[in-house]
Amino acid sequence: MKKIYITGIVVALLGGLYSAHLHGMEEFVPMPDYVESAVISHEVGPRTVNQLTSKGTDQVITYEGEPRRIMGVWQSSVETLLALGVGDRMIAAIGVPDSKYIAEEYRDAYEKIPYKSMEIPDVETTLLWEPDLLVGWYSTFQKNNWKSTDFWAQRGIDSYISRSSYKKSKRTVEGEYQYILDLGAIVNRQERAQALVNRTKRAVAEARAYGEAQSTKDTVLILENSGRQYRVYDKETLAGNMLEEIGGHLISEAGQTINAEELIHLNPSVIFLVLVEDDYERQEALIDNLYKNPTLQHVDAIRNHRVHGVPLFMVYSAGTRVHDGLNLMIHGLYPNFTGGIHE
Repeated sequence: MKKIYITGIVVALLGGLYSAHLHGMEEFVPMPDYVESAVISHEVGPRTVNQLTSKGTDQVITYEGEPRRIMGVWQSSVETLLALGVGDRMIAAIGVPDSKYIAEEYRDAYEKIPYKSMEIPDVETTLLWEPDLLVGWYSTFQKNNWKSTDFWAQRGIDSYISRSSYKKSKRTVEGEYQYILDLGAIVNRQERAQALVNRTKRAVAEARAYGEAQSTKDTVLILENSGRQYRVYDKETLAGNMLEEIGGHLISEAGQTINAEELIHLNPSVIFLVLVEDDYERQEALIDNLYKNPTLQHVDAIRNHRVHGVPLFMVYSAGTRVHDGLNLMIHGLYPNFTGGIHE
């Protein structure tokens, strides 16, 4: 009888702690009502989007009305939603290391989002917050994170997966354009989405035309530090496709990784160094290490100081930040180019 009594107390305590946890989360994470600034001011009609499911299959979804309680996971989702002008409808932004990595023009809107964290809330908490749209990567909608897209559909909650985050998808600049257009349709901001795409297309076309007119012979490697070796971003990656879109000559004979000896042999004119999250603050030091490496002094990109850092969020499932990644590549490849990417 004593064991049963103690067990009952433990169960009661655990239940109380869990309830307090949920209560605390409700207090810590505001549950905003539909604010006046988010009153629908656009004509709303049905929109169809061909999108990816968590099974890796395609599904055509028809959206009606406008989502009013949006949760975005990872920087591409968060910033693309902000760029589309629906920041006042976002109740959570997950996966942005620091607000300073958000484009300056969207930073104020980002700061007003009630919940910001690197951690994805669990399913129970997410349901408690009553979202009507979840936006994330393929990994977001797996059983170890937010469960499947079917799980949310059965509960009347829409979800959207960035197609380029799925390992079997082709990663291209055109794919990022489509991502922006898809989200624009979902949140009923089609004109804004098209404007974002058009500004980048114009700049890419100008840069490509400039490169063709200059008949540049520069060769490029896109690398990421990987211990004593470098991971190579080839033409099958978004970064590689970005470079080719602006007329760059990506060295194709490199393997998936290269060492210093192979880098010397390939001798690129320009190197773009992809910076992962832990390296965002170390860009200058990492590039300086390359410039001072005595082994690499005969590599053209090292000798001529043509190594340029590119944050990972601009070259992987980038969404609207593909614009900024292209900007860095354009001016690294064509230092005298003064085209329209800054407009």
